[in-house]
Amino acid sequence: VAQVHISENMDTNIKKAIEVAYLASKFEANLLVFPEMFMSLATQHNNPTNVVNKTGKKFLNELIEISKKIKITIISGIWKASEDPSRVYNTAVVVSPKGKILLEYEKLHLFDALNVKESNFTRPGKDIPKTFELCGFRLGIIICYDLRFPELVRSLALSGCEVLIVPAAWYGGTMKEEHWETLLKARAIENTMFVIGCNTCGKFFCGRSAVFDPFGVCMCNAGEEETLIIVQLHKNRLETVRKKLPSLQHIRSDIFYLK
Repeated sequence: VAQVHISENMDTNIKKAIEVAYLASKFEANLLVFPEMFMSLATQHNNPTNVVNKTGKKFLNELIEISKKIKITIISGIWKASEDPSRVYNTAVVVSPKGKILLEYEKLHLFDALNVKESNFTRPGKDIPKTFELCGFRLGIIICYDLRFPELVRSLALSGCEVLIVPAAWYGGTMKEEHWETLLKARAIENTMFVIGCNTCGKFFCGRSAVFDPFGVCMCNAGEEETLIIVQLHKNRLETVRKKLPSLQHIRSDIFYLK
């Protein structure tokens, strides 16, 4: 889990991706997660639409090459062109060591709150994220503000998700750090799944990337500085928790309509 500073300059972020990927490979990591917006930090002076128009798929192609060379699956936030020439999709992509794109998810819930208006430069996605398999686990992805919508994570849990990945650019501020950590933990507990929150850090963002197990135990927390979290997930922990706390089996689908 790479808690890193994100630059407006895409090439700077690519260099950081290479550096971190080599470091992760020394620990024989199977999966490397980067934050939301890792392609290029969105700011008042850096509109993601201009970035996409200027660079096309360069960043994604670079990620694919890193993944192939180092033989590691990578999850990263990218910007992707949309049908609206003035707005892009805030997207999480999964690339495999074989150079294949395993999954793309376009952020459903846009952060139009707390003096930020993401919809000014981003279109909302239309589709519930799918899941993919890695190392015997079924993984799902949501992005940042999506974390505040439990119905989205529940839909992933009901589709078999066992590990939730949350790339984020979660701002700091009054109660924001507490919201981030509380919601990560809550999503883990209520769905008896591992939850991995990968946040960026720096001037505006709170860091505190963290991993919670299916019983809500915090396995690690990155604090506020750049760091690489190495964590090992065990399938028997998931199975043990779901056996003694089978809450997913107790959902009243006869009363609550769950798509």
